[in-house]
Amino acid sequence: MSEVEWYFKGDWVEACGSPPICPAYFLSPFPRGCCEGVMTMNIDEGKYGDVDISGTIISIGFITPEGKTIMEGMGNWKGILYIDQNANDEQANALEKIFTKIWKGFGELLKIKKAEINFTKKILRKGPAAKFSIDIPGIFSLKTKPLLDMSGKPTKVVNSPMIDGTIYVASAKINEYKDTDLPRTWNYTNLSSTYFNINVNSKENMIKSIS
Repeated sequence: MSEVEWYFKGDWVEACGSPPICPAYFLSPFPRGCCEGVMTMNIDEGKYGDVDISGTIISIGFITPEGKTIMEGMGNWKGILYIDQNANDEQANALEKIFTKIWKGFGELLKIKKAEINFTKKILRKGPAAKFSIDIPGIFSLKTKPLLDMSGKPTKVVNSPMIDGTIYVASAKINEYKDTDLPRTWNYTNLSSTYFNINVNSKENMIKSIS
């Protein structure tokens, strides 16, 4: 039986407990000994077979193995997948299948939950600089501001060892998370956040920036 083809495009926003920019993008050690954070994907356009997943959102709360770099710990991450409660049953099932497959390369999904996910993006100076606000009530709250260079352009990293394309760098003014199923709790301010436009498909099965 052939596998279902899928793809999606949209916004990637990630925030963790490292100073900007997270050393994972350069395969360097984590200052806290591990990486804990949340990655969110706001899907502007996408399909899983005939199922339209446009307009849905997912988040993944995660923790990497203690004392290992991102590559040393790859395959042993722990995560919880949160699926937008506004997704219908077909969409939720499609999102679960897509992200279960993607996450196999990272590690284990401990739980898959439907949740309210509120995602707001505010474009600054006609872009690509942007502010983001993400809220999963009772679990996760994130507010970011972009880091700008001396000329007012967004700070970026191009073609890091982890992500092809352009990564924009931000600071998380608020990064609060609590879920006893991970289990993890944190409350960080002014630490790393990154954002970029993504294009992911079943043939490559890897996160790629199209910013």
